[in-house]
Amino acid sequence: MTFIAVQIMWFFCGIKGISSRRPAFLKKIKLNINELFLSR
Repeated sequence: MTFIAVQIMWFFCGIKGISSRRPAFLKKIKLNINELFLSR
């Protein structure tokens, strides 16, 4: 679980660095991941 959390963290860091112009896109991804965590 910790490894997955680190991977997600790096994934977000990469997206923030690449496309900081798309906050809506980031919000959609964050919502999807939150739903995945809440459904478990």
